[in-house]
Amino acid sequence: VQMMGADFIMSLGDNFYFTGVHDVNDKRFQETFEDVFSDRTLRN
Repeated sequence: VQMMGADFIMSLGDNFYFTGVHDVNDKRFQETFEDVFSDRTLRN
């Protein structure tokens, strides 16, 4: 974010194709979202 000169980044779209998620504890939340967007500048 800082390198781009942006104030924020908004991620839109469907991150959970092809098989979807099974429930709120599905590991895909961690793998597909939290691990990908883990940089300190992307955290609140």
